[in-house]
Amino acid sequence: MKKRLVVSLVLIICLLVPMTVWAASTQVTANLASHLTLLVQGRAIDTSADTPLIYNEKTYVPLRVLSEALGYEVKWNGENSTIEFELPKESYPLIRNEEVDLISVAPNYELLSQWDQEYLAGIEVDVAYTVKKDLTREPVVVLEMLSKDHVVIASGTQLLNTKKGTHKSKVSTSKIRLPYGPEADVKKTFAQDYYYRVSIK
Repeated sequence: MKKRLVVSLVLIICLLVPMTVWAASTQVTANLASHLTLLVQGRAIDTSADTPLIYNEKTYVPLRVLSEALGYEVKWNGENSTIEFELPKESYPLIRNEEVDLISVAPNYELLSQWDQEYLAGIEVDVAYTVKKDLTREPVVVLEMLSKDHVVIASGTQLLNTKKGTHKSKVSTSKIRLPYGPEADVKKTFAQDYYYRVSIK
């Protein structure tokens, strides 16, 4: 059975600095903590769109951003005002899988569409890998897209083969909106400004 954690949440945030937050009937004032950096296993997590808060000498971090960085799937249930957290598999690991070796990685920088003179894009990679022995749990390949500052801004996962031998698969990141105008050589600039990282867990 999938692990599931259900957390009740009723929270509305107004974008003010310092921020005024209403939780139920209680009003509080919190400060944006944009100077803070979240690190998960040494990698920085992008919080530019979901800035942490400091209230009453305690730090509050964006729940979805941090949970997804830890490998959880996050779902909002509007009917009963709950947030659900699930791991893709009961034994989904957060460390490298030593029973699977990457052989090769071939990236493709994809431009999917243009919307109001802005581009949506993501990275897809073809991976070849070797499974050293038959496994009882499906390995997971994790693809991360990083900015010039090596901050993770998008990611994607794909379950892999459990049988001993050499296999191939594809994995794609979620799509981001690129900060380029129509005059730019978008695909070339995209490949220069964004990096990728692949691991198997």
